[in-house]
Amino acid sequence: MRRLIPHPMVTLSLTLVWMTLNDFSVGHLLLGLGIALLAGWSLGLVYPRERRIKNWLPLVKLFFVVGADIIRSNAAVFWLIVTKGRQGARKSGFIEMDLQLTDRFGLMVMALILTATPGSAWIWHDPERGRLLIHVFDLVDEDEWRRQIQERYERVLMEIYE
Repeated sequence: MRRLIPHPMVTLSLTLVWMTLNDFSVGHLLLGLGIALLAGWSLGLVYPRERRIKNWLPLVKLFFVVGADIIRSNAAVFWLIVTKGRQGARKSGFIEMDLQLTDRFGLMVMALILTATPGSAWIWHDPERGRLLIHVFDLVDEDEWRRQIQERYERVLMEIYE
């Protein structure tokens, strides 16, 4: 069974996302499941073993925190774009910060979170020094960004994977 579905959680998650984004029908269910199986199998070629989650409770918390952050960031970026001429110029910039998170899978999840959240993007990571470079669309306070990333994402991901 592991040869057919090497990453069952990835397959299940992708199928659920597919069904959320499309109307429910048997055809969409089969298509979503087929795509999810192919993606899980492809991931199995690149990353052969499934990552074991050490603590599930913080994962639930992270899901809701990231969901709320994405909604809030969408609204903030929308407002900045719509009112760009009235409130003055926004300041984009780069933030470099130290990370304690070393787990490859945890780092991958953090990269997905930062890139999926409008207004920020994971640019570069140096695993030897544990340094991260991110781009922020509206950079007001660098220290506040660092604090939020460490408290809202890094600490929780360390609880989940390390």
